[in-house]
Amino acid sequence: MKILIVSGFLGAGKTTFIKELIRRSGIRPVILENEYGGNTIDSQELRSVEQNSQKIEVLEFMEGCVCCTLKDKFKNSVLTIFSGLNPEYLIVEPTGIGRLSNLIYNLQSILHDNITLLKPIVVLSPQNF
Repeated sequence: MKILIVSGFLGAGKTTFIKELIRRSGIRPVILENEYGGNTIDSQELRSVEQNSQKIEVLEFMEGCVCCTLKDKFKNSVLTIFSGLNPEYLIVEPTGIGRLSNLIYNLQSILHDNITLLKPIVVLSPQNF
């Protein structure tokens, strides 16, 4: 399983980027969405994406951040996704306030031949850059 982290500040366009990536590449990933608070707008938007007439699997982490407060649950979830769903790609969209370096560091302990980390993508809003 290849893990792709799509990071960026709140409102930078991470979800839009992921939707376009799926549409243009033809991949059918599992998406792990980190929503801070009870807002599930991004997850609902990603669930509407279809690839090869099948809905995209979107899993959510709510009420915390996968880079710090939920880091152990996050690692366990990645391993569960690998062993249970075994997707070719896992796309992780952390909350816009998370630290990308912490997220990468937290994943290091579970990486091996079958779970690899692709170079992360950081989405920037031209208006706010």
